[in-house]
Amino acid sequence: MFAHFAALAVHSKLLAPRAQAAERCTLGNDKAISDFDAALKTMPKNAFALYGRGVAKLRKNKTTEGEADMAEAVKIAPHIAAPFSARGLAP
Repeated sequence: MFAHFAALAVHSKLLAPRAQAAERCTLGNDKAISDFDAALKTMPKNAFALYGRGVAKLRKNKTTEGEADMAEAVKIAPHIAAPFSARGLAP
C-alpha cells in the first residue's frame, strides 16, 4: 500500500509542470503559449506541448494555428486529448 502512495507522489511531482501549464491555458493564454513554445524548443515532438499550445491558440481565436498544433499532437500521440479533457481543457 505504501509503495502505491510513494508511486503516486513521484507521479504527481512529474506531472506538476504539466498541470501548471494546463492551468495557465485558462488563466493566461499568452503565457501558456509562451511556456509551450519554450518546451517545444527543447522537445519539438512533445505531443503534450503541441496539444496544449493548440488549445491555448483556439481560445485566442487563432483557429487555424490551434487546429494545426492539435492535429500534429494527435499524429504523435493519438490519445493526447484525454489528459486535457479530464481537466476540462478540451477545445
